[in-house]
Parts: sequence; structure tokens; C-alpha cells
Amino acid sequence: MIKNYFIVALRQIIRNKSYSIINIGGLAIGLACCITIGIYIHHELSYDRFHSSNHIYRVTEVQEQADDLYAVAVTPGVLAKQLKDDFPVVEQTCRIGMYWQAPVFSVDEKSVESGRILITDNGFFSIFNFPLLYGDTTSALLNPDDVVLTEKMAIAMFGPDWKNKNVIGKEIVLNQNRTLTIVAIARNPPENSHLQFEALLSMKHEEKSSSNFGWNSNNFHTYITLDPNANVSALEKSIFRYLDNFDKEKKTSLHLQPVEDIYLHSNFDFHTDWSSTVAFYTLKSSLP
Repeated sequence: MIKNYFIVALRQIIRNKSYSIINIGGLAIGLACCITIGIYIHHELSYDRFHSSNHIYRVTEVQEQADDLYAVAVTPGVLAKQLKDDFPVVEQTCRIGMYWQAPVFSVDEKSVESGRILITDNGFFSIFNFPLLYGDTTSALLNPDDVVLTEKMAIAMFGPDWKNKNVIGKEIVLNQNRTLTIVAIARNPPENSHLQFEALLSMKHEEKSSSNFGWNSNNFHTYITLDPNANVSALEKSIFRYLDNFDKEKKTSLHLQPVEDIYLHSNFDFHTDWSSTVAFYTLKSSLP
């Protein structure tokens, strides 16, 4: 019976070639478009879902300035440690800053420009899944002049055979004025990560400048991981006016943004979000 159906269908196609070509072609194009859109949506929704922990949050602020509210992704540099000290459900923290100068690494009379350098704590390796190809996650970035390079940057600086050159412990110069020691080589961050980098510098160096670490200075992204059994809503209520404890003149509220929401739901004021996102994060909570 099914064989007869195929025979009849084939005869109809042969008799009406033009009509059949238009219909089959339209169906093929439609299916191709649906598959392409599906792949694109799946890729967009996959951002930052490769991390081991499902309880990573970025702490953000809503500031009141000139009788208006502004959402910013940056927080004080001293906030991370204080949150961990005051809230037992906060298991790990790390701060991330951007190296804003045009970075150039020099080694053995060779200079290589870097597209993006981040400044962060050792906790970076505990919170996020950015594995090291060489080096120790427990000690990397604990010294002010430590630097972690990605595999891409290692190839650019030392060539395709960099693995045979014992680059760990080698000194390189940043912008001709700062000597750094390579302590680790990290795997290149995946494309579906809102955090993109070619090198990591130690936050210990930034801590030498106390002006960047006051409660009235917002320079860093603060990330935390929570106890899996933590009540996120309760914690967010607890930290809502937390900064009042340290600077009563500021009218600022704190909020928790799940790391999975950062790529597709971030539109902060004053260019304070460094991810390559084009969607919107509407955080306009009212301040009491």
C-alpha cells in the first residue's frame, strides 16, 4: 500500500515539475531556516552554562543620582570579602576588573598586543570553569606580579611549540614598565562565555592602591557562589541596603544577577558591563 502511495506521488511530481520544484524548494528552505534559527537560539541560551556551579551570581547596584535611578554592574573592591564575612551562605567570591590601557607584552625582543586583559583574584579559578593547561589553580595570581596567559597568547608570544619552551616561570614585560612572571597557561575561554580574556593579572597589584578599594569607589565586578541550599530571595533582601552600613550618604541598593542571565540580560548604565551583550537587563528597583 505504501509503495503505491510513493508511485502516485512520483507521478504527480513528474507531471507537475514546476509546481513540485517550487513546493519542495520552499519546504527545504523553510526547514533550513528553522534549523539555523534553532542552532542560533541554542547557542545564545548556552552562554555561561558550562560552569560546574549553578549558584554563581554577580552583585550589581542601583544608584540614585540626581533624583534618577541608574543600574551599574560595578561594585566597591572591598565588597567581596565583606559579603563572605557577614553572610555564611556566600561560599566563594572573586573580583574582576578590566585592564584599560592598550596592553603590549614583550619577551625576548618580541612584542605582542593583547585584545583583553582582566584583573582578578585567585578565586576566579574556583568559581568559574576555565581550566589551566599548565600551572596550579591554588597558587596562581596570589602574588602581585603573577600573570596567567591563555593558550592563544602563549602561541602568539612563544610560537606553536610553546609547550616545549618551559614558559612557566618565564618573565615578560607589560607595556615596557612592569615585569610579570608567567605562573599558568589557561585554556582559551569558550565562545559562549561572557568573560573573554587573553591574560589575567593579579588583583594583589591593584590592592596596593587603596584609593581603588574604598566603599565610595566602584571599580570591579563582584562574583559570588552560594550554598546550594541558600534562599536567594532572602539573601537579596538582606543585602538590599547593605552598603548603608559603610556609606550612609549613598542611596544604593545591591542585587544578585545569575551568571546565566548576564549575556542576554545586561544593559547597564555608564558602560559598566564589559560583556559583548546586546540584550537588556532591566533592573529598576525602587529605593526606599
